[in-house]
Amino acid sequence: MSKKLNVFLLDGLCMGPWYDFYLYKALQEYVNVVLGCITFHLERDFFKKNNVKNYPGPLDFVARLGIRSKLPRQLLKTLEYYLNLAFLAVRFCLRPIDIMHIQWLPLVTILPFELWFIGTLRRRGIKVVYTVHNVLPHDTGLKHRRVFERVYRSVDALICHTEQAKKELVSGFGIPEQKIWVIPHGPLFHDYPRMGRKEAKTRLNLEENIVVLHFGSIRPYKGTEFLLQAWEWVAKAHPKAILLLAGNGEPSYLEEIQRLIASLDIQKQVRCDFRYIPDEELPVYYQAADIVVYPYKDITQSGALLTGMAFGKAIVATAVGGFKETIISGKTGLLISYGDVRGLANALNELIDNPVKRKQLGRDVSFYLKQNNSWGAIAKKTFDCYECILREKT
Repeated sequence: MSKKLNVFLLDGLCMGPWYDFYLYKALQEYVNVVLGCITFHLERDFFKKNNVKNYPGPLDFVARLGIRSKLPRQLLKTLEYYLNLAFLAVRFCLRPIDIMHIQWLPLVTILPFELWFIGTLRRRGIKVVYTVHNVLPHDTGLKHRRVFERVYRSVDALICHTEQAKKELVSGFGIPEQKIWVIPHGPLFHDYPRMGRKEAKTRLNLEENIVVLHFGSIRPYKGTEFLLQAWEWVAKAHPKAILLLAGNGEPSYLEEIQRLIASLDIQKQVRCDFRYIPDEELPVYYQAADIVVYPYKDITQSGALLTGMAFGKAIVATAVGGFKETIISGKTGLLISYGDVRGLANALNELIDNPVKRKQLGRDVSFYLKQNNSWGAIAKKTFDCYECILREKT
């Protein structure tokens, strides 16, 4: 039996703990993998309760301090992150691993330290893989294009989740096709305990309502204003339907959303739960939902979408980015054009009026997800990527 590869899965500031967790667990079948991720400050026991030993380097204390003030917490986490990277660079130069698989480079637009880290590892003969969760950071336009072009050219292989992302990397950044691996995003929270829809609605005090859920961090690129403009029309046709906005965001932006709701006079048809929703509460929201909506302006791929699919929900989404590949309109959800207010309202009204169609879409999207996005298949394709770049000459 051949020796297993040694892989370090790096998410040094814990940008995507759920994705990290599922990929880490699935990769264990193929490689010796260490999860290089700090404690998640919003759920400090996340890794422990899932029986995962995370090791970002020698330092992992800032998230455990429970610092509520954002700026001091971010500054301390930044210092901790850079010190861990320096330690890992020295450690892996002395004792090289086979693969460094980086999930996020959260500070690369501020300082070039992460690029130095990548270069140091590659000079030591360590292969570096980078997962392109977003081709460019959200809500920044082309501001950081040059920095990410350097990132994409500095690694041995890129993994992205959609063919659309691959096309953008090739046409927009000049990355060779053979350097890019398209490996789908897996489902999140699919293995969490479930409850009946009636019980979930009761827990949220929404027993008498059709619930349309918009879940996750509330940020401009997610199209919440567009959704609210459409909901004004939906509320007129279905005054007992509730749009549930659940997730956290910047206070100033959440205030803008509240003002828009008031100006549209739809306060009675919109419920705002603006906070971080712990993962043990998440199934309640998805189980209570009759429809889940993703009105994004733009997206590479979305873990939130994969979560809605994992819960077998009727989905309405905009035809942008990876959504166009993941959702087959009329089969696994409904796609509409971003900015088409009446089109979004009509799609939501259609599903509110048709419980049979909602149920069928939910069944079909669950089947599609199991056939195309299993973590086992994702881990195998990721392992194939590792083996391929190790066969290449440095």
